[in-house]
Amino acid sequence: MPDAAARPTRNWLKAQPEGFRPGIKVATLAPFRGYANAIDEQLPDAVTFLDAFHVVKLGPP
Repeated sequence: MPDAAARPTRNWLKAQPEGFRPGIKVATLAPFRGYANAIDEQLPDAVTFLDAFHVVKLGPP
């Protein structure tokens, strides 16, 4: 199932014009493994991190 969850993000990244992906240095993501898997695969040189909204909203009270 993780591969199926990553498919839309992976396909979108693959569909971008040549030179798009290498220019991405930072990628924020929601805490959803599918996004992370696709970003790790398609943007290997980008640093990934959770955005502030998800850290605050989903973090401990």
